[in-house]
Parts: sequence; C-alpha cells; structure tokens
Amino acid sequence: MEDGYKEKFRGCILGLAIGDALGMPWEFMNPEDIVSSWNGVDYEPGRAQVGLGPGQYTDDTLSMKCLLDSIVSRGTLDVEDFSWHLVDWYLSGDLRGMGRTTMSALQGIVGEQPEDDNTAIFNSDATNGAAMRVAPLGLFYCHDDRKLMEAVKLASGLTHRHTESRAGALAVSYAVAHGVKGDVPAELIMEEAAAFAAPSIVSERLGFAQDLFNRGVDCSTAIRKLGNTASVTESVPSSIFCACTHQFSYKNAVVSAIRGGGDTDTIGSISGTICGARLGLDEIPPGWVAGLENSTGLLAAADRLFKSWQQTGAF
Repeated sequence: MEDGYKEKFRGCILGLAIGDALGMPWEFMNPEDIVSSWNGVDYEPGRAQVGLGPGQYTDDTLSMKCLLDSIVSRGTLDVEDFSWHLVDWYLSGDLRGMGRTTMSALQGIVGEQPEDDNTAIFNSDATNGAAMRVAPLGLFYCHDDRKLMEAVKLASGLTHRHTESRAGALAVSYAVAHGVKGDVPAELIMEEAAAFAAPSIVSERLGFAQDLFNRGVDCSTAIRKLGNTASVTESVPSSIFCACTHQFSYKNAVVSAIRGGGDTDTIGSISGTICGARLGLDEIPPGWVAGLENSTGLLAAADRLFKSWQQTGAF
C-alpha cells in the first residue's frame, strides 16, 4: 500500500509541474489558436512569459514547492515558516508570473508596501493563487478532512483572504486528498468537493460542473460555460471538470484543460495535480517527465513529503 501512495505523491507533484509547463506557453490565448498552434505533445517556449523555455514551469509550481518544503521542514503546516519560504522565493527575484494578490501580500510582509494597500488587495481579489499551490496539503492531510480544512484555510489566508479564493483551495485540496486515496469515484468528486467548499460561489459552480459532467458535456464546451480566467470561480471548476472527465488519462485531462484557453498554466496544473494524485506517476508520459525542468528535484521533493507523511502514521 505504501508504494502505491508514494507513486501517487510523485504523480501529484510532477503532475502539477508538467501541467504548468505545458500550459505556460499558451496563457491568455483563445482555444482556437491553441488548437491550431499546439500538437498536444511537445513543450513549447514561453510567449506571455518571454524568457521561459520548453519544459519550464511558472509561479504555480514555485509556490507549491514553497508549501511542500515548509511542510517537510516542520512536519506539519506552520504558517509562519511557510510565509518565510514564500518571502525567500519573492526575494530571489525568480517570480515567473507571480500574481498581484500574492505579490502584494509578500510585499506587505517585507515592508515594501503600506499595510492598508496590501490588506485591501488580498482581501478583495478572488484569484486562484491559493488553489494552485495547495496540493501538498491535500496529500499530507489526505486521511483527515477536518485537519485538511483547517490547514487549507490557514495557508490560503496568508496571501488570499477572499472567501472564494479559500473555497477554491478547499475544493482542489479535497480532490487531491480523495484522489490519492481513491475512496471517492471521479464521477462524484465535483459534487463532494462542492460540499467541502460550501457555502461559496465556487461550490455553486462545481455543482453546475457536476451537472455538465452528468450530461456528458465535453471539456471544450464545459470550459466555455464555466470560464477560463484567473478567477477562482472559473478556473477551479474547469480544472476539476477536465480531471474528472479524463479520469483514466493524465494526458487527455491536461491537454483538454490547456486547449480551453485563458489561464492555461494554472488550469493545466490543477487538472494535472488531481489526475496525477489519482493515477500515479506511471500514468504520466515519460517524455513529459524527462523534459520537465528540475524533474529530478521535484521527484525528490515528492519523496520527502511522502516520508514526512509516513512519519505521521496516518496511512
């Protein structure tokens, strides 16, 4: 059983980074242009993020790695420690598309922005920065929904205090946790994640996504209806929809998510992390693993998280 969990931890972390790297070149493009420009196989260089090459990831993966490293270093979620991992990342200058909400929060922590301005932004922006990085919590607390909910709320509030941002992170963490355990069928994940994130608009939109799924709507049509922006009320339901629709194929889930356009790196990364948690590393195309920036380091990070989780005796 432990080996199966280890491969799912690896699949979840690598699945996030690969979805991020595959989606990175197509940010802000419409679906038609992506379909005509991308073969759905190869990594491509950045367009919106000039300077990033094929297989490089963005702030989605870097912020997730901050959370993962903090959990491993403390053996639990320690919000203060997590904040300093984020600050170290910010001070490194390697921001790769860091969102306004996260940047404003970190600027407030290091004293580069007045506290009132900082608070106004991360209280008011319902963006997906907390949802994109939450996968390590879904893994680490996969056997305790109550602890998971508490940890997600604390970790989200560090940079994203809008109720919808928190709800989106709750929904993604639930999909990861129950994907890695495999105790909730993919056909019901959206419905159950909606309950975990309720009451919220995210929850309502997940209910709508579940209805689309039940009616057999394809990913392209669903994303048009659900939305593809960086708003957490759009990107999270669209991401989870693709992961559930292609529950047996990591590749199809991520490609469908990215071809929906818009915030492609985040929608790709969230779909990828959920699918990776359910299917494990072996179901991710080896060429994508090999071509990913720092794939060896990310695999080692996933293994450290798994070892830390083992030490809790939760399995």
